[in-house]
Amino acid sequence: MANTKEILLIGFGDLAKEVLCQLSHDIQENLPIRRSRVNVKQENLEIPSSAFDSSRQQYSTNAFLSMLHDQSYKKKHALGVVAKDLFVPSLNFVFGVAQRGGSAVISTVRLEPQFYGKSPDKEPFRVRLLKEAIHELGHVFGLSHCDNFCVMRFSNSLPETDAKPPTFCQDCQSKIID
Repeated sequence: MANTKEILLIGFGDLAKEVLCQLSHDIQENLPIRRSRVNVKQENLEIPSSAFDSSRQQYSTNAFLSMLHDQSYKKKHALGVVAKDLFVPSLNFVFGVAQRGGSAVISTVRLEPQFYGKSPDKEPFRVRLLKEAIHELGHVFGLSHCDNFCVMRFSNSLPETDAKPPTFCQDCQSKIID
């Protein structure tokens, strides 16, 4: 299995282990890479103190990606999951961000119905989290944003995330399958 893609899911802060275990299962079931393995790091990492931007009241993705880079090993990619609102300097917020060939981080905050004043609902949250995880892993494995009906379509709002499928279009799938 020389081309096995190993993905290590890493929680930050007090993120519930059940979220990571369910996401690990969902990614394994939905990522169309024949030789892939998804594992969950047993211990959550501390949220980096340097990540919090008091002027924005949000967390910078750079500090998380730096920590994840340190957790990655040859042929292994880390996907961090955090229950904090993330941003990059050029955007108001991000659901997640990835380094091509490296690691990625996603936030659960804006994927939860409660963020928008609605009642908790596990199934939409689970599907949204899967979509964003697969999307960022697509970037990790070399894909760009896509205009087709595809998980790689850029999402700048929750309705855009809800409207896209949790799968790759035929074009993207042909590029990602090893």
